[in-house]
Amino acid sequence: LCEMASTLTLCANPALDITVLVGSILAPGQVHRAKRKLITCGGKANNVALAIHKCLHRTVTASGVVGGAAGSKVVELLEKDGVTCSFSEVSTETRSTYVLVSDKDGQTVINENGPEVTAAEASTFYSDFVRLCPSHAAVVIAGSMAPGLPPDFFARIVDHVLRSDGSSICR
Repeated sequence: LCEMASTLTLCANPALDITVLVGSILAPGQVHRAKRKLITCGGKANNVALAIHKCLHRTVTASGVVGGAAGSKVVELLEKDGVTCSFSEVSTETRSTYVLVSDKDGQTVINENGPEVTAAEASTFYSDFVRLCPSHAAVVIAGSMAPGLPPDFFARIVDHVLRSDGSSICR
């Protein structure tokens, strides 16, 4: 990673990660008791934002789309860890990811698809992201796209960053 004043991350499909530790083998159709539950923010770009902030002690702004209580919790968890947030609101709920961890079986992951982003919300998200770019020295785009975002959304973002005056890209 280059020397930078600040980094902007784009997480187009953040998640609220819910990890549950169970003691025994997971058996279909059976009731299992949780030993422990951990709730963290997820999404590849959010993980990058946390790593840059915690490990490299750099200023990071996390962006993306969030909606509902899960989206609010994602923002709360990032801000609690010292990451500045500038997410665009959407009308549907941010996805959750469920990780069931068994002492003997390892882990089972269940990923929701994510919020259905409308064309108007996608346009606002793009505009919000473009507005943030000039004040950051580097941009990180990582992870999947929420349903409803146009297939060329990431390409348009990358095109904007590459065509910028250079303040938005790490060389």
